[in-house]
Amino acid sequence: LNGGGQGQGRNFAGSNQGGGLNGGNSGSSYGSLGQGNSANQGGGQQNTGADLLRARFASAYGDSVQSNGMADGGPTALGGGSDSLDLTRRGNGARRVSISADPSNNSVITYADGETYRKINAALRQLDATPAQVAVNVTIAEVTLTDQLKYGVQYFLDSKNIGLGKGKGSIGLLSAAAATAGGATNALTAGAGGGFNFLVGGYSGPDVVLSALDGFTDVKILSSPSLVVIENQPASLQVGDSVPITTTQAQGITVPGAPLVSQVEFRDTGIILNVVPRIGQNDAVTMQIEQEISAVVGASNTLTPTISKRRVASTISVANGQTVLLAGLISEKRQTSRDGIPFIDRIPNVGDLFSSVDNGAQRTELVVFIRPVVVRSGRDAQRVAEDYRGKLLDAGARRGAALPARRPVYKP
Repeated sequence: LNGGGQGQGRNFAGSNQGGGLNGGNSGSSYGSLGQGNSANQGGGQQNTGADLLRARFASAYGDSVQSNGMADGGPTALGGGSDSLDLTRRGNGARRVSISADPSNNSVITYADGETYRKINAALRQLDATPAQVAVNVTIAEVTLTDQLKYGVQYFLDSKNIGLGKGKGSIGLLSAAAATAGGATNALTAGAGGGFNFLVGGYSGPDVVLSALDGFTDVKILSSPSLVVIENQPASLQVGDSVPITTTQAQGITVPGAPLVSQVEFRDTGIILNVVPRIGQNDAVTMQIEQEISAVVGASNTLTPTISKRRVASTISVANGQTVLLAGLISEKRQTSRDGIPFIDRIPNVGDLFSSVDNGAQRTELVVFIRPVVVRSGRDAQRVAEDYRGKLLDAGARRGAALPARRPVYKP
C-alpha cells in the first residue's frame, strides 16, 4: 500500500494480473488511480483498483446517482442506494465500475481501471469547483398613498420621470425595449399577480427613489437585510410572527366529560421573502422571487384568526449590481373612532349631539428593492463588505453617531 504524495488522495490499487499493490503519487487532493493503474507490463492488461477522491469544494454526497452507461458505452447494471453506483459491463471483457460516497470524509470512493478513472477524475475536477455566491441586498419599505399617490408608486414614478443624474441611469418600466446592461444582457422580467417591476440603474437607486417619495408622503423602512447565498440555493427572509391556528378538534365519546383535544399548527405571518438566485452568462442574475405580506385581522386572541394575505411571485433577470423595485401590493385599512361626553354620548337620539364620529381610511403600498451582487472571489466579498460598511457610516453620520475608523487589513 502506497499513499499519495500530499496525503489527501489515497490509492488502494491491486493488480488483477501478476499480483502486487500499486500506488500513485498524488499531486492534488485527488488520488492518482490513473498512474497507479497503468498497463501491466507482464500481461499487457490494465489494472483495476479502488481509489479515494476527496472533494475540495463541493459535497461528495448527492441526492441521486444516474447512469448513462458510460463504461465503454456498453449495457450497465445499476445497483445500490442514492449514495452508491455499481456499473457492470456485460459481455466479453467484463469490467466493473463502482462509485460510492463517503459523507464523513466528503470523499468519493471509485473502483475502476485506469482509463475509466481518468474519465471520472476529469469530470470530478470540473464539478468540484468553488461555488459562486450571490449577495442579495433587500430594502422593504411601506409607502402611505396620499392624493398624489392615489394610483400607486408605479404611476407616481412614471409621471414624475425621476432621473438618477448623469451616468447613474434612470428609472422606467421594464419592457421589451429595456436598456441592456453592459450592452450584453437584456433586462427582462416576467411578473405574476398584482405586482410590477422597475429597473433602477446605479448603486444609489433605492436611496433616490425613497428620497423622492419621502418628499410627498410618509415612507417607513420596515426591513433592510443583506444575505449571501450560494447560487441555485433558496434564501428566506421573514419579519413577523408565527400565529397559532386550530386545525382539528376531537372529543372522546366513551368517557363522559372527556376534554376537548385540539390540534394546533403555526402559520408564519408578516413580511416573507423567498429568493433563489441563478447566475447566467455575463454574470446576469436570474432570481425567482416570492414576496408575501400577511397579518391577523380582527381579534388576535382566538385560535381561529382571519389572516389577510398579499402575495406576488415573479422571475426576473438583471445584470450584476442592478437594483430591481417590486411593488404593487396595496392594502387599505378602515377605522372608525367615536369621541364624546361619557355616558351622555350613548343616550339614544341625544348622544349624537354630544359626540362625533370619525371614519378614516389609510392606503399603503409595500415596495421591495432587490439588488444582487455576484461573489466569486475574496476581492468580491471584500467589496460587498465595504459597501455594507459604507451604508453604516452614512447612517451613523445622519444620526450624529461616531463609528470606529477603518483599520487596514494586512494580508500575509
